[in-house]
Amino acid sequence: MVYSFFYNKKCFIVLLNCYIIYSMPSNLVQKNLAPLGELSVSLENTGSVEFQIVGLTHRIGYLSSHIKKHKHDHATKRSIVILVNQRKKLMKYYNRKNPEALAKLTAILDIRNTAI
Repeated sequence: MVYSFFYNKKCFIVLLNCYIIYSMPSNLVQKNLAPLGELSVSLENTGSVEFQIVGLTHRIGYLSSHIKKHKHDHATKRSIVILVNQRKKLMKYYNRKNPEALAKLTAILDIRNTAI
């Protein structure tokens, strides 16, 4: 089961065992979960590859906008590299499993298919 809560104008989406999947400002939550509706993926299935790729993509975008404001934040730059590599591994796995669905997902999210 997935729960979300708000703290300091940020929405945290949390699993039952209290692991934070990702956090972002609350005004972006509906926009960021919209691609999941187009893919008919339920919000309760947080372990699905599609959910993880969408979550990582939006975290990368959020941190990228942070880097534009704070150019010397090297810890965030490192975090972006880690997240991009994690998303690349998931996309590589999903390409082996279902290449047509990955092509649709990359079109919806407007990202490059790095799994080729």
